[in-house]
Amino acid sequence: MPDPLEDRPVRDVDSDAAKTVRTEPWRRRVRGYLGTTAVVDSSDVLLQFEDRHLPVWYFPPGDVREDLLEPSSKTTVCPAKGTASYWHLTVGDRTVKNAVWSYRDAIPGRDDIEGR
Repeated sequence: MPDPLEDRPVRDVDSDAAKTVRTEPWRRRVRGYLGTTAVVDSSDVLLQFEDRHLPVWYFPPGDVREDLLEPSSKTTVCPAKGTASYWHLTVGDRTVKNAVWSYRDAIPGRDDIEGR
């Protein structure tokens, strides 16, 4: 049964969120797989640290297998980054819903992750 909350927009209400996000280059190559299929392969990686969240890698779009992605209707809003758009990842008969996101129009000052 579909989750009725899956596609609901979420807002981060932490007013200090903009102070709690740090992004820095990751100097190693990163490859990600779903099963045995490479989904991402990049040496141009940013690692983002945010209070109360696990670290997240951001990749340039050309390093991600966009042919495996399908747009999702899910969006989330963070005052420290902007509005995120999501994609489902499908490899063969396996789909991971909302596995990938991007800040296409990040807020001013977050151009480091915009479009990644």
